[in-house]
Amino acid sequence: MTQSSELKHYSVLLAEVLEFLPSSSSGTLLDVTAGGGGHFFAILRQKPGWRGECWDRDPAACERINAASQDFAGRYTFVQKNFSEAPAPSSAPFDYILADLGISSFQLDDPNRGLSFYSSAQLDFRMNPEQGESFVDWLKGKSSKELEEILVKYGEELRAKKIALKLKEIDPSVHKSSKAFSEELMRLLHMRVKKNEAHPLTRVFQALRIAINGELSELEALLNWAPAALAPGGRLAIISFHSLEDRKVKRAFMALEQKGFRILTDKALTPTEKEVHENTRSRSAKLRVLERMSD
Repeated sequence: MTQSSELKHYSVLLAEVLEFLPSSSSGTLLDVTAGGGGHFFAILRQKPGWRGECWDRDPAACERINAASQDFAGRYTFVQKNFSEAPAPSSAPFDYILADLGISSFQLDDPNRGLSFYSSAQLDFRMNPEQGESFVDWLKGKSSKELEEILVKYGEELRAKKIALKLKEIDPSVHKSSKAFSEELMRLLHMRVKKNEAHPLTRVFQALRIAINGELSELEALLNWAPAALAPGGRLAIISFHSLEDRKVKRAFMALEQKGFRILTDKALTPTEKEVHENTRSRSAKLRVLERMSD
């Protein structure tokens, strides 16, 4: 996840991600959440003898990666795919696997995508707009009770019941833009944006996005195949932004300690005050790293 400020994008916990790279001069990197290639190319820059493979479900990521890859010709491949899908046997094992969960700021800041509170594009929470139902169709198929459960489970939203009811009552005409939708929902809920505070619909948008993209089930699949795709001495680094995600990563890593793996982060690493000041979207990030012991 990154933040845009005057067209500048920040890779979250980059120094920490680089700190946990294996010491080998040659190796293979897999970044399953390419985004704009910030982490990916920083690793290849630090490891000139390594090759890399990067994935992203977002079809727009391929163009971003290729635009940022001038210095890395012949050293990487890009594949459009979800990280729930295991890699081709011919490309594994990997010496470092990185997953930066959550939504990319390239997606949030894109005016043609309806993922932010202020976009003029039609509201749509899909990471890949070419897959699955649109938000409008998805919302039609959900009862207020189902929406309440989603807001509680994925957003830990205290006003879940009231918000769920308003989501079903809201005039369909406001779906034409995420900005109009946000403003109408806040009006119905008597909410307003306050200076120096998170947007009042942050948890709502987060919960809907997680549910629509099946993000937790995707993470479970990743945690199932990724450890086995590591080379001996290889490492799996996962950055999460939600307590449910971090809890799943922590528990999976603890279970793997009994199966020839070692946890390298006693506690999840979090951004420094300096990083949070420069990139407020990093404030909830947590990094955990697992190592496969040598055979």
